[in-house]
Amino acid sequence: MMRIIANQEQVHNDMKRLTFHALLNRFREPDRQQATLRAALSEEVTMSLAIDRDTIIGYTVVLPPEKEERWIKLPFVRALGVVEVAPNFRGQGIAKQLVQTVTANPSLESKIIISLEYHWHWDLQITNGDAYAYKQLLKSMLQASRFEDIQTNEPDIAGYPYNFMMGRIGKEITGDQLYQFMKLADPDAFV
Repeated sequence: MMRIIANQEQVHNDMKRLTFHALLNRFREPDRQQATLRAALSEEVTMSLAIDRDTIIGYTVVLPPEKEERWIKLPFVRALGVVEVAPNFRGQGIAKQLVQTVTANPSLESKIIISLEYHWHWDLQITNGDAYAYKQLLKSMLQASRFEDIQTNEPDIAGYPYNFMMGRIGKEITGDQLYQFMKLADPDAFV
C-alpha cells in the first residue's frame, strides 16, 4: 500500500532505512541519487517521500537555490528541486500528492518556492512525446499547490517555448519581499 511521508524526522529515518526504486534514475543511478539526497538533508531542506511497502517510489525536495543562481541573493527563496516518481507508479496522482505534502510544511509559508521547469529534463513518454501536453500536466500539478506563473528573463526559461517558471508565495511573505523577488525574476519589467 502506497503512502506519502512528510514528517521530516520520518523522512530522515526512511532515507536511511529504505531503498530507492530501481527506476528512480532520471537524474542519476538510484543508489547515487539516494546518497546525494541523504547528504543534502538538513534543516534548510524539506522533503516528502512516496513509499510502497519498503521501497521509495517517489520523492520531492525543496531546498535553497544553488550558489551560482540569482535566487541565492534572497534568503527567503527556496527551489522545488526534483519531483520524481518511478515509471510504473505514474498516472496515479503521486507527484501531485508529493508536492502538496511538501508545500504543506508550515515553515515554508515564510518562503517563496520557485520551480524552474526545463523541457530537456522531462520524461515525455507519459504524453507520447508531446512537450506541450507535458508542460500543461506539470503546470496543473503545481497549481494544485498554489504555484503561479512567474515572468522571468532567466535565459533558459525565456529562450525556450516549453520551459517555464512558477512560484508559490508563502502566506507570510511581505509586500517588500515579493517586490524584491519579482524585480530579481525579471529586472526588465521594472525599468
